[in-house]
Amino acid sequence: MPSGAKSLRAVSGSRFVLSRVAQAVSRGVAVGALCLVVAAPTMAVSVPAKDTNLKSATAYMVSYRHQEHMWQTADGGLHLVTNRGATRSGGTLSLYSSFDGGLNWTSQIVLSKSGPTSVSDGYFDTATSSLSLVYDTSDGNINFVTYPYDPGTRTFGVGPKVQTLPKTAGISGVNPTFVTDTLGNTWVAMVKVVDTSQEAVIGLYRRKVGTTKWVDTGLTFGDKDAKSAPKIKRSARLVLTPSGIGMIYTVHGDMTWASRPTKGDATVPWQLGLMYSSPYPEDDEPASSHFSVVADGKGYLHLAFTDNGGLWYQRFDASKQVWELSQNLVPVAAGKNVTYMQMSWLGNKNVALTANFGEMARVYQSADRGGTTSSGSTSFACTYLLQHVKTADTGGQYNFGFPRLEAPSIALSSPVTVLQQYEDYTSGTSVLERLKSYQFSLATASDTCSQ
Repeated sequence: MPSGAKSLRAVSGSRFVLSRVAQAVSRGVAVGALCLVVAAPTMAVSVPAKDTNLKSATAYMVSYRHQEHMWQTADGGLHLVTNRGATRSGGTLSLYSSFDGGLNWTSQIVLSKSGPTSVSDGYFDTATSSLSLVYDTSDGNINFVTYPYDPGTRTFGVGPKVQTLPKTAGISGVNPTFVTDTLGNTWVAMVKVVDTSQEAVIGLYRRKVGTTKWVDTGLTFGDKDAKSAPKIKRSARLVLTPSGIGMIYTVHGDMTWASRPTKGDATVPWQLGLMYSSPYPEDDEPASSHFSVVADGKGYLHLAFTDNGGLWYQRFDASKQVWELSQNLVPVAAGKNVTYMQMSWLGNKNVALTANFGEMARVYQSADRGGTTSSGSTSFACTYLLQHVKTADTGGQYNFGFPRLEAPSIALSSPVTVLQQYEDYTSGTSVLERLKSYQFSLATASDTCSQ
């Protein structure tokens, strides 16, 4: 840890209350976990996959799960940052747009100095009609850039100069996320990796409103280690809260919530609380990134995460400033290897959770802001089955065994597009990563997916 750095860890007695009924976490149990059953009288709608023209030479095509890579705009456009794997025009990460529901995509901008394992996080600001992105580069830096969007020409223009966050010699930055608070300050969290020892820890930077200077806060989150090197086994997601900013971060199998008020300098202490601790052997996922969170229009946070093939949902109550009981939507015992998920806010009280179910995918929707019914049952219902040809029926040409999913986290118009990654072996010895496309609409009926 750099001299003077302050490490933040989840400890018992944290001032932040996760729920009224849980003051401690038993290993392997989400705080206040509930196993809930969806009671539903009608069957979900089956949606067949459609081909897109997107392809890549890297498995990091739409990685990672906790970051945002896809956005809707009011003109009907869809915009996606994807990693092509092959360098073109100085980078591999590219910003694409589609105006036919996600089938045909056109490259608009290449993110400079990005490489085959680069990942990004973004936010489309409707007030300024601009897309801000943070991403890691092939030389270990973190870049931040904003592109203005013109709905008249349906193009992104050149915005302010790319800003590179300060870098300590011998330490690389990877896997970034960002949020801009209500005062206009922008915060970036990333994983810092010591080049020689491969020790990794989550760090935090801030750019004050009205400036272009990024400052390392000196704060770190969670332990610093190289237990799983070269896998970093750490991810962070920054979000707005009604009273400030928050961060959901993972270190190996532990998930922690951290929050701080809007006011105060960059060194204001964060309040911490452990949310989940996995009882299972560590998986092969490199960044412990299998979670997704979105804020709705009232400041509620909607979190989905997976562990050992199970799927959980948890909600942050904006009025009470607490995380409520988690809902186990798909138990580990189902044996469906639920691994990839995406939370989306659909406007008003409507939220959707898209997740793989085996090599297929399902959409779960709630018309009650993710809450529970008076009887204690979940308000989520399985409304859509996203279907493609089974891997076993492709004659070895395609593999859907790693069904990474991507969808807009804020989707205020229907239909909503979902992309699913798969492997294509038809080009000979080289493997191409491709994307299938699906669409679903807002559904409030109590549907169910057949088992």
